[in-house]
Amino acid sequence: MQNDSKLPFEKRRNYKHCFEALYRIAKTEGFTTLYTGFHMSALRGVLVTVGQLAFYDEFKTKLIQTPYFNDNITTHFVASMSAGFVATFITMPADVIKTLLMNAKPGELNGILHATREVLRYDKLGLFKGFWPRYVRLGPFTIISFVFYERLKIISNYLTE
Repeated sequence: MQNDSKLPFEKRRNYKHCFEALYRIAKTEGFTTLYTGFHMSALRGVLVTVGQLAFYDEFKTKLIQTPYFNDNITTHFVASMSAGFVATFITMPADVIKTLLMNAKPGELNGILHATREVLRYDKLGLFKGFWPRYVRLGPFTIISFVFYERLKIISNYLTE
């Protein structure tokens, strides 16, 4: 549906709503077409979760061990900003390949490895194209999430005492 506007006017499908799109895609292109890019989306979800949760805790622990940081909002901000950076970095290849697979015409790409080779053939750093715009999107989300989480922990502890 999102790519319909990119097609020439005569090739647009002009779906009325998402249910019609699901029905027509499954009928004309096959049911499995609905899952194009699913593997890369799932992989990206795993990587972003690992990048945020595991690295936030690790950064926070390491920062508190230094003489410069205490368990306060500054530490939470720096740890979450760093975790957002790592999450963006480790998800970039999966995100780029996922986008390629989802936007490819039927038969244009033959899976994950073929898409990866196509990206790397033209640009060795192609899997990291658009890093900063993605970090600008994911970084603030990670910061807000973890700072809010830490504030909720403080409120929860206060209310249970």
